[in-house]
Amino acid sequence: MVLPNRILPHERWPVYQEALSNLYVYFPSAVDTEIDSLFMNCEKASSPEEIEKLVKKAYSTMEMMLSES
Repeated sequence: MVLPNRILPHERWPVYQEALSNLYVYFPSAVDTEIDSLFMNCEKASSPEEIEKLVKKAYSTMEMMLSES
């Protein structure tokens, strides 16, 4: 006899998978945001020199962020 609203053993795994997929939340830090911004800006850059400037700026910004924490 199967009771109503009861999950049978062979039907449990999909339910567990769904529950496990929602066990974490990601909160990006300021450094994560800076890295994302760097990648987006580098995609739009027109020359290697411009990319180098963007990387140097992002590096110094992240260095300041980390030294403040």
